[in-house]
Amino acid sequence: MKTFKAILLTLGVILSTCCMLPSCQKSNKQKIVKSIEALKGQLPIDYGFGIKATNVGYDENNDLIVCEFTSDESLLNIKSLKNQPGLLKKAWMMTISSNLNSKASKSFQELVEIGVGVQIKFLGTKTKDTLSLILSAEEIKKAFETPPSDEELLDIQVQVSRLLCPQQVDEMTSMNDMCIDEHNLIYIYTIPGDISAISDDLKDELKKDIKEELISNSYSDPIASRFINLVRKCNKNLVYSYRGTEGGKIDVVIPATELSEGL
Repeated sequence: MKTFKAILLTLGVILSTCCMLPSCQKSNKQKIVKSIEALKGQLPIDYGFGIKATNVGYDENNDLIVCEFTSDESLLNIKSLKNQPGLLKKAWMMTISSNLNSKASKSFQELVEIGVGVQIKFLGTKTKDTLSLILSAEEIKKAFETPPSDEELLDIQVQVSRLLCPQQVDEMTSMNDMCIDEHNLIYIYTIPGDISAISDDLKDELKKDIKEELISNSYSDPIASRFINLVRKCNKNLVYSYRGTEGGKIDVVIPATELSEGL
């Protein structure tokens, strides 16, 4: 869940930053520049997971709002993401156009109307790796014309999340991969030792703990809530697959029906 939340947050920071700009409707580019200057006074903005918005400006030569972010790379690995810029850009486009009635989407639609796009820059504070993506007004317009289905949105988010694996979840557990098939969204974890002798009672207790965490997150964390809702709409089971480094495998399954009924 933590890796997924980091990806969703990364896809959303540009949206929330642009939402802080006044409406561009019946406006002009000069007013956008003034509103950007006002926004600078609110920076830096800390989004959690070591991600901060540090600067925003306007590139008059290319008609782009330029948003700059830093990541301490504790969870969001810039180097991994920059290896697949096309995939990340596609994910951003899908996120922008997935909810046409949201404040973020409306902000982008208004920018497109006056021919303004967005450039996103990330800097890794540890490795100094950089990532830069440009979403032109024409590209954003095309994204709005063909919004993704729920299944397409979930699939692209899984693809991007896989770029950040492996991730250390806690002292004992690392998430090595995740995948999606016709019926399941699967997290693959590794635990030290042989786990083949773990009892059914312990498996049931583990499932109970996972469900309680999902319920808690669905109420307290907007990012987690959106993710759980997307999984529910796609009718996917959640599978937490634990593998021991010296043997054994445990699959904890939260059926899609339980997601709908219990969360």
